Amino acid sequence: MAKIKFHLQSTNNPANIYARLSIGRTKVLRRKSGYIINPKDWSKDTSFPKPNDVELKSLKTELRDLATNIEKQLNQATGKGIDITGDWLQQQIDIFQSKVKTTDNDRLTN
Repeated sequence: MAKIKFHLQSTNNPANIYARLSIGRTKVLRRKSGYIINPKDWSKDTSFPKPNDVELKSLKTELRDLATNIEKQLNQATGKGIDITGDWLQQQIDIFQSKVKTTDNDRLTN
């Protein structure tokens, strides 16, 4: 069973929030989630921002939505036999944040 958690690797302000996708015991992938936070606003117990204000609550919701989206895409990819790599994880994060245009490769013209 795959598990998605978020963590910080730095105590500097601002710190990048990393997404950690573990697939079984053998495969663990980490990539930047594209979000930043002040480390004093991060809860190590819950692996989410502390809900101290509206901005942090919104960030927590965004991270939960990202985790849900990654999980859904992971289920589809494993069903199709796609190899799950760090690049795949980064692509899913970028698509979620609308950083990458999705293209229709099955068509000759758009």
